[in-house]
Amino acid sequence: MTTTIAIDALIVLLLLATIGFAWRLDRRLAALKRERGQLADLMTDFSKAAASADEGLKALKLAADDIGRGLETLVAKGQGLRDDLGYLVERGEPLADRLADGVRARGAAPAPAAPQPPPAATAAPAATASASRAESARPVLRASRDPVGQTEPRSEIERELLKALAALR
Repeated sequence: MTTTIAIDALIVLLLLATIGFAWRLDRRLAALKRERGQLADLMTDFSKAAASADEGLKALKLAADDIGRGLETLVAKGQGLRDDLGYLVERGEPLADRLADGVRARGAAPAPAAPQPPPAATAAPAATASASRAESARPVLRASRDPVGQTEPRSEIERELLKALAALR
């Protein structure tokens, strides 16, 4: 009989522990039911945020594609300009060397005497004299982009340079 009382006492203890765990589980399930609405709202907000992020990524990808195409166009133009500039440099270096040689050669030769003004020019008013001094201070350009009515360039080097520039247009 002692063994049956001991087994009954063990079963009572196990039942009390089960009742305690069931009571705690009931409280937790009740809290979960109360917060179910909040959880549903949270899930809805999460799905909206995920959809918004997805749309944002798609818009970002489209914008990146547009910018990429624009950059490709600019790079292609830049490469064309680089090639043109390289061609100009190739054509211009020999001409610049010739021009520098011509300037050195002119620098070594004695400078021609300045032309004497006619006697009537010396009696001109002071305003005309100051205007002629201002014009002589400015560099004289003999070649122009507009060939109509312009004088010819002074040297063969300038003519070749103008031909090379005209060929690039």
